[in-house]
Amino acid sequence: MTAKKHDLPKLVRDNYPELCPDNTYGSISTDDRLTYLNKKLVEEVNEYQETGRLEELADLVEVAHAILKLWNIEIPDFERVRKQKRKERGGYEKGVLLIALSPEYQQQIEEQKGCPMKIWEINLGIPFRENLDALAIGKRLETDLGLQSSAGGCGFGYRDLRFQFDADQGDAAKNAVKRICTWLTLHGYKVKEQVPGHPYETEDEDGGTLAYIGCSEIDYE
Repeated sequence: MTAKKHDLPKLVRDNYPELCPDNTYGSISTDDRLTYLNKKLVEEVNEYQETGRLEELADLVEVAHAILKLWNIEIPDFERVRKQKRKERGGYEKGVLLIALSPEYQQQIEEQKGCPMKIWEINLGIPFRENLDALAIGKRLETDLGLQSSAGGCGFGYRDLRFQFDADQGDAAKNAVKRICTWLTLHGYKVKEQVPGHPYETEDEDGGTLAYIGCSEIDYE
């Protein structure tokens, strides 16, 4: 399939310049790569829906793997999240269709419109260090402190880890911050408070030992 002029520029597989050397190619920065990968994800979904071909489904998975790699998330960590969600909610093998909402559930949805649920969230920025995966730090925190983390985005040499608490668990969240800070200090990190909406320092003068942490009440929709 030949790309239309208005479809370009678009992300293509790494070996395209060797396979089709007469085309004109460029490169994108790491900061822009997620934007193009998200566009590619939509493109592959559309192509799979149009053709139903196994190859298009493989392309879709390849893009997903590229996003995980960009986020520095290993496949086993991704699988852990997928399996946990499957354990809680099941898969899609039984062909269950939602036909109608119960009056009670419909009312609950209507009441939540314009009134998002509040939760407490801890954001922990762990610097990338040689031979040390930030997600491994999250696992060790889970094991040592009994806290459940989830991976956020990455940038400026940092990986975000998130810890969430219900709206009425503000004190527990603040206590968890103290425990995390103590744990990080014992493991050789310096900890700095993260101001909401303020980016991490682009240069870590402490050689990859400066971690950021913040805790705030947010809207969760």
